[in-house]
Amino acid sequence: MSFKFSPETQARARQGVLTAKEVIAELEGTMPFAMAVYDRLAQQLREQGGVVIYAPQPLAADAPLSRQTEMAQERTELTRIAASDSVRRLMEEHFGFQMCFQNCHKVIIRQPGDETTDEEWQKETSLASQVLNQATGMQHC
Repeated sequence: MSFKFSPETQARARQGVLTAKEVIAELEGTMPFAMAVYDRLAQQLREQGGVVIYAPQPLAADAPLSRQTEMAQERTELTRIAASDSVRRLMEEHFGFQMCFQNCHKVIIRQPGDETTDEEWQKETSLASQVLNQATGMQHC
């Protein structure tokens, strides 16, 4: 899935006058699920601090096709935003968090530079954690 930016936004990018606010507005319109997830995580982080993990359970194999299709779209949005270095940095700056994306089922955030969360952050973002997050049922992003 590619980002879908309007011709006007693309023209502003070519002219070198594109703003972060414009990109955020386009993402809110074209990737509403991912933007809502990141907004919700940022709110949770402001309220509780620490490390916040978004890790929904995979759907059961017999889930309705409509829900499977919807969840596939949701996963695609999360993956697309996190996979782009520039857009991920934009999300981190816009929402005020540091993000680790392990797969379409797990996003981890914390306040940038929050040393009190270093131990949990290292555990959750370790290579071992990445390997364990590829368990059956969590591989089809």
